[in-house]
Amino acid sequence: GMLEVIGRAHEERGSYKMAIAFFEEKLQFLENDNQDGAREDLATTLNSLGMLSSRAGLFVEALDYYERALAVQRTLGCDNIYVATAQVLKGTVQYQLGLWNQSLEFLQSALATLREELGLNHETVAATLYHIGVVKASLCDYDSAMAALNDALQIQSNLLGDDHPAALRTRREIGNMFAVYPTEME
Repeated sequence: GMLEVIGRAHEERGSYKMAIAFFEEKLQFLENDNQDGAREDLATTLNSLGMLSSRAGLFVEALDYYERALAVQRTLGCDNIYVATAQVLKGTVQYQLGLWNQSLEFLQSALATLREELGLNHETVAATLYHIGVVKASLCDYDSAMAALNDALQIQSNLLGDDHPAALRTRREIGNMFAVYPTEME
């Protein structure tokens, strides 16, 4: 509806807190709506609020929205890819909050599902491997981090090309590992 349109307009301008206000108003309507499609729209709106909160740096709020979205998705019997994507989003926010072990659990669970559902060479699999590599580097598991990042880079380069922003970001992270942890990388 109109609340989402206005919220998206604020999001495009980078006014994330204003966008959140409009999506929260939409959320209030959806929480009181008992029609069939309302539960699905509720999960989508909660995910949108999670993403907006994360972009605004409101990570605790983002985590709450993602947890609520995941709970709604599970009650709806959403497909495995949708649930795995929600797990990745939650895992990335947990990483931002310094909850690295919890983040890794969600990301690894999501990766298994995504590989099973999408195959080994998919953009979403590569993005999840990237996040796993970043988390493992933070946990000082450098060999596993490098393996995950290299796997991500290989998939990204094959599917998207070497100059794609995702491949460049992964390559930058690999370079950062060599710069920051040179003695660990030998």
